[in-house]
Amino acid sequence: MLEKNEIVTGFTVGDRSYEMIPICRDGEKHVTFGTIRMRAREIQVSLGDDDGRYLLDKQHLIPVLKDKPIFVFTEWFGHEVSIGGIACISEHAGRWNVYFNRNRDNVWNNQHYFLRRKK
Repeated sequence: MLEKNEIVTGFTVGDRSYEMIPICRDGEKHVTFGTIRMRAREIQVSLGDDDGRYLLDKQHLIPVLKDKPIFVFTEWFGHEVSIGGIACISEHAGRWNVYFNRNRDNVWNNQHYFLRRKK
């Protein structure tokens, strides 16, 4: 069980452990859509549908996380993202769901995180 004010930098779900990496760097309040894929490649955090679907299937094992982070999956491809969207997983009312953000005018803030699978 997590403490109320504990800062979480990662978590384990089943046999997979993940590191949470903020999309915004020090001093940034938000970044644009175009920055997301470039930054993911730069820091090698391009997870796809295998990890996304794994987390959705095992969502009952995801710990309660402070500030309701949104996880970004830049390599989750399929018909849903064929027009260049980015897959995101977020929790609402106790359930984790995927949505595909295609809005290029959106800004991404400190609630958004890349995930890196730990070895």
